[in-house]
Amino acid sequence: MKSMVVALSFLLLASVASAVDMDATLAASNDVSREDAGGFCANEQAFVFDAGGSGTQLLIAGDTAGCDHEWGAFAEFLLPVLGSGATVTAAEFRVRKMGHSDNAPGLPYLGVFSYDPAVRPVSLLRSVLSPTTAQAIQQAPVANTDMSFDVTSLVQGLYTNGDSACALFLCGVTSEVGYETLVFAGGPSSATPPRLIVTAEIPVRNDARAWSAVKALYR
Repeated sequence: MKSMVVALSFLLLASVASAVDMDATLAASNDVSREDAGGFCANEQAFVFDAGGSGTQLLIAGDTAGCDHEWGAFAEFLLPVLGSGATVTAAEFRVRKMGHSDNAPGLPYLGVFSYDPAVRPVSLLRSVLSPTTAQAIQQAPVANTDMSFDVTSLVQGLYTNGDSACALFLCGVTSEVGYETLVFAGGPSSATPPRLIVTAEIPVRNDARAWSAVKALYR
C-alpha cells in the first residue's frame, strides 16, 4: 500500500505538457516587384522594399504586361512570448490564395525565404533566392485555398537566438521574369491576411495534493 501511495503522489506532482497554437502578430506586409527586361525597361537584380502596406491583395510571381516584372510578398511577424520551459514543436506560414492570372500557362512553384527585419531598406538579390536557400517550397494550387509552408526549423532557431521577430518573403522559387504566372494572395487588410502559427508545448503542472490528503485516500 505504501508503494502505491508514493507512486500516486509522484503522479500528482508531475508536470504535463499541453500543445498550444498561437498566432504571431502581423507587423508589416506588402508586395514588391523588380523589373528585369531589355530595351527601355530597367534591369533590377534585387527585390528592394522598406515599409509595409495596407492593401487587400498581394501579387506574387510573373507579370509580362509592359516591361517584364516579377513580384514577391513579404510578411513580418512579432513572435509570441513563450513562458519558461515552453518548446516550439511546429511553425506554419499560411497565405490564402485568392486567384491567379487568367492566361497563366502553369502555376509557379513558390518558395519562402527569411531575412533580417532590422536591416532597412531590405534588398534581396534574386540570385540568392533559390531552391537551396528556401525555407519551404510548394506549387501554387489551382483552387483558391490556403497555402501552408513549414517553417518550424527557422522559428525554433529564432527562439533559440532570443529573436522577437520573424520576417518571411514569398516569391517564385526560381525567377518568373518573362512568364505570366501571377498569383493573388490575401493582403494585410483582407479577411485572410498572412499568418504565422506557432505551436508550442507548454508545461502545465498538475494540481498537487498535500501528502496527508494523498494518504487519506487509501486509509
